[in-house]
Amino acid sequence: MNGFLRAVFRFFGPRRRFSFRWMTLFTVLLILGKAQAAAEGARMTGYYLLVLALVEAGHWALAKWFFPGMERELIVSPLCGPAPVPANPSLKGFAAALGPPLVLGGAAAALLYGGITPPRGLDLLRLMLVVCAVRLLPFFPMDGHVVLSAAVRRTNLYWSRPAWREYVSAAGGVLVAAAGVVFDPLDAGIVLLPGGISILLENLYMLRLRRRPTRTGPTGSPSAARADPGDKARLDAILEKISREGMTALTPEEEEFLQGMSGRFRRKP
Repeated sequence: MNGFLRAVFRFFGPRRRFSFRWMTLFTVLLILGKAQAAAEGARMTGYYLLVLALVEAGHWALAKWFFPGMERELIVSPLCGPAPVPANPSLKGFAAALGPPLVLGGAAAALLYGGITPPRGLDLLRLMLVVCAVRLLPFFPMDGHVVLSAAVRRTNLYWSRPAWREYVSAAGGVLVAAAGVVFDPLDAGIVLLPGGISILLENLYMLRLRRRPTRTGPTGSPSAARADPGDKARLDAILEKISREGMTALTPEEEEFLQGMSGRFRRKP
């Protein structure tokens, strides 16, 4: 499926790639299932895809402005992909990450509570407000994670527990999904369930890549039979790149290395 979509979007340029998360399709099916009529379902689906496009376009434009060359390919996921910012972000990095959800969410909130929108526009603004509010949470790949990660880098936690981000973010994904089940904020919370599941799955995948067969120290370093220090350093660097720019930023060699490391960790020692 990804290969087909990438071929369809190839006319955007030879370096452009397209990444699709299957939970996005699940989100659309939930929206269509909740709608009372086909026309309403089509309208809400269009609103949802428009919100995702606006957030992604904001990330791409700010990354191109502040960090030329770091703008990443289009990622279609339930709550959009990670903001492409440097590993040690400055104020520009925070602006590139938090700018789109703050501006779009703030505009949606102002229009909603200002009471100046037509009735049909309420659904669009509600979806925009919910998606942008979740984007500000400190869970990878949400934009708020950039601030949390930058703060933790200044502490010993970042070096002694390299997998802290995945554990915290996986727990956050469970909370987001539970919120989508328990309540429906602004009648647009249906996107929270698949969004939370997507957050959980992405972090479980990264945890699997970090998994170590032995407990030789506080960092969980692997045994010499399973991985050497060079492989560990390269794996950590690739995971850091994924956290900044998403899976689509990886080169074919990096993707092959990840697959090889995953296969080694699955085999018994």
